[in-house]
Amino acid sequence: MKIAETERKPGRPGSSQTFHGLPWLVFIFVLATALLLAEGGLTTAGRLLIYNNPLDKVDADAIAILSGGGTPRLEEGARLYQNHLAPAIILTDTGYITPKYGSLSSIEKNQLVDMGVQPRDILITEVHVDSTADEARAIRKLLNTRGFKSVIIVTDTFHSMRTHLIFDDDFKGNDLTVYIHPLEDDWFNAATWWTSIAGWQTTLLEYSKLFAYLFTSRVMH
Repeated sequence: MKIAETERKPGRPGSSQTFHGLPWLVFIFVLATALLLAEGGLTTAGRLLIYNNPLDKVDADAIAILSGGGTPRLEEGARLYQNHLAPAIILTDTGYITPKYGSLSSIEKNQLVDMGVQPRDILITEVHVDSTADEARAIRKLLNTRGFKSVIIVTDTFHSMRTHLIFDDDFKGNDLTVYIHPLEDDWFNAATWWTSIAGWQTTLLEYSKLFAYLFTSRVMH
């Protein structure tokens, strides 16, 4: 008996044939577009944390290195000093005393001396600081005491926008010029921060601090 060949019928919607040809290309296009949009959004989020004043032709009175950044900030401050962008370096005193080596500000001063900064050119704020806002007030007081009119602020890249907002608010009404200078050779990169756990932790924490500052300084006042 001859068995008739079964007629091949088009697949119904939802069958495996749906994932062949054009539908697959559409799916890949949509996925690639979503990934690109997500990457672009994350990169933008990183860039929004960064503020940088160009230092071309800047001749400031001092370079202030914000506390909490360790050796990289000190190295950047020393580099600016050696490039003659300012004749003095300011350190902010957190009041922290190490069990073995004394005050943190003294340790940082010794590090700067080892980097080629003259001891007489290193100034330490009189007021103990516990936040960036405290540092802005302490630095402003020292600038006024010394008769300085301009300062370069050295901080981490991810911290630079919040630093700009805080110093801009605190220095308002004073005849002082401030330049924000994030580290040039910093681990934080706007285009890649989201590829590491440290990047996520740092960015989310910085955004929480930024929103908290904006709320208290703009909304509550």
